[in-house]
Amino acid sequence: MNKLVKKLGLLLTVILLSLGAVGIADANHSHVQAAKTIRVTYTLKNNKKTIAKKNIRVKKHTTVLAALKKCWKVKSSGGFVTSIHGYSQNKSKKLYWTYTVNGKWANAANKVYLHNKDRVVWTRSKF
Repeated sequence: MNKLVKKLGLLLTVILLSLGAVGIADANHSHVQAAKTIRVTYTLKNNKKTIAKKNIRVKKHTTVLAALKKCWKVKSSGGFVTSIHGYSQNKSKKLYWTYTVNGKWANAANKVYLHNKDRVVWTRSKF
């Protein structure tokens, strides 16, 4: 009986240690996954009125345009956005989509890469 109790105790110890190792591995895996993604805030404006806002997670080295397409339905041509979320450019009214990253104007949304905590504001206005 004494030998059986010792064997069960040893088996239980091995099982608990194994589960602990798996838990540590999962925690490390989650940390690595979090390090491979960034958080970005996207805001859409029609003139000065905010029409939509989203906080998203994307992989590092994601372009402004790729992340925008993750948020809403987008039409673009040559890296320039022509329609977002059903709001299209209107050449006759001179309404165009422009954007800023952290308050600074940027061009060619398919060539600008995002960084953690960037704030991207897309504005459709007269230009």
